[in-house]
Amino acid sequence: MNDRPLPPDLRQKWGHLRFLRYKGNGEWSAECPNCHDDGHDNSKGKPDRFMIFDHNTGTSRKARGKCRRCGHLEWLGDDPSKPITPKQRREDEKERRELAKLQEQKYLDRQEWLRQQTFWQEFHEDMTKGQRQIWHKAGVGNWAIDLHRLGYSQRDDGALSIPYMEGSDINTLQFRLMKPPSPGDKYRFLTGTRAELFRVWPDEPLTGVILITEGAKKGIVTFQGGPYTYQGESITVISVPMKNVPERLIKQLLDADLLIWLLDPDAYEIPRRRVGVQESSVSRNIRLAGDNRCLMVKAVDKIDDMFLAGLKTTTFQNMLNQAQPYIRKESKDGRQGKTYGRGS
Repeated sequence: MNDRPLPPDLRQKWGHLRFLRYKGNGEWSAECPNCHDDGHDNSKGKPDRFMIFDHNTGTSRKARGKCRRCGHLEWLGDDPSKPITPKQRREDEKERRELAKLQEQKYLDRQEWLRQQTFWQEFHEDMTKGQRQIWHKAGVGNWAIDLHRLGYSQRDDGALSIPYMEGSDINTLQFRLMKPPSPGDKYRFLTGTRAELFRVWPDEPLTGVILITEGAKKGIVTFQGGPYTYQGESITVISVPMKNVPERLIKQLLDADLLIWLLDPDAYEIPRRRVGVQESSVSRNIRLAGDNRCLMVKAVDKIDDMFLAGLKTTTFQNMLNQAQPYIRKESKDGRQGKTYGRGS
């Protein structure tokens, strides 16, 4: 699929771009002709920020390209010396909304299909003693292995399987590759599914005080040392799949009273050569969730590694007790960006 070439007319305009590859459904990706690969993390693969859509994709039936990072927009047949018109931008936004609706329905259909399958449960049931021991070495106890039906798959030369459960339903399925092709390609979601929140206790509502860790395994290992509290309130532990949390997942946390962010150390750093707003991942997440309902804890290492190295529950509880608000510096025009937090 990735070898499908651009049609001749699209190739004439965008065929020179580096890292061009076919993504499926009439979409290609490449390096942006405007911001190029500035700020790209090469450990996560080749730049794919510039999206190219063919004539048959969307409602306008017009080929165009747009960068997810800098917002640069081009339409096939445009005069590059002339700026994009407001009408073209409105057409692009309309198409993006239509495509988003179609993609959302595809995800929901795939999720419903997954819930009718049993193969992911067989990954758990068929685990050998040695494969279960891999989970043990990662600090995950049998209670979590059995509760979440964690397993082992033979795909990609061996991979741990992680169902993301909500109650008795599976929302998505993730794999942790034992032999990843690159350091930034350890985790993959089942084809056609997407990232979701990992609920360490699947039946627990997303209300009250929530501790947010980065990665399902970290959430499990952290939870095992509990229970934890903050100012007398019990804490619910969940995990997010990445340091830049998708906005739709942040919206799922609107019923929580307080969010305590405990991400990997690099989430607190501002990426070098980043195009646009200079902001760390934790800053972005807290801004979207609402500064007035968020605290953060910055650990010296990944939290599961700290527990495996001997971090005591009492010490970790003290870290939570000392959680701090994020002190934000306003931009020159006084704006801080959109937020989904209550009372913001």
